[in-house]
Amino acid sequence: MRFGSIVTSVRNTELFNEQIRVYPNPVTEKLLINSKAGTSITITLFDFSGKQLTTFISNSTVATLDMTKYPAGTYVVRIEDKSKKLVGRKVIVKQ
Repeated sequence: MRFGSIVTSVRNTELFNEQIRVYPNPVTEKLLINSKAGTSITITLFDFSGKQLTTFISNSTVATLDMTKYPAGTYVVRIEDKSKKLVGRKVIVKQ
């Protein structure tokens, strides 16, 4: 499975990963993405086959993703900041 990312700097990616929190996992309703990155982030949701389901930009420190419209399963959340630092998180929807 490929989500179109190339890690160019492990140190920067690890630092960015520490600034992002995705919870609760597993999720039943609202998935919260808490960002301390201090910049807007692009959030993209994929199903486990790699199909892009939604994408949006958040300028807030806490973004909300409504997971009630998706069936139970495993999803991947891709989060990027303006400099294309990337974090991917596996999210399990349990209904």
